[in-house]
Amino acid sequence: MTTVTERRCSCGYAADDADGLSDHLLEVFTSKNDVGLDGKVHFEGDARLACACGYAAITIAELDAHFFRAFVAPGRMGVDGMRHAPVSDGHAPPSFSRPGA
Repeated sequence: MTTVTERRCSCGYAADDADGLSDHLLEVFTSKNDVGLDGKVHFEGDARLACACGYAAITIAELDAHFFRAFVAPGRMGVDGMRHAPVSDGHAPPSFSRPGA
């Protein structure tokens, strides 16, 4: 069950739902040219849940997790220069978890 605290970002952004928070986080971490930390281009390629780099997901959550891995830098600094992380009671969305971040 999603709680209100799982829908806020440390920057102050409050989402209406968990998908809204994921959208916000992807927006602030995705580079303007869609190039991830690995140097590859990543963006939603088609209706089959695929990324331009060739990664194919089965669920939207898997595709979101792929994008988080591609774009979220250590320290969780967004392209806007602010730190972004879900504000919660320790239950961050699994797709946002990144080892060492």
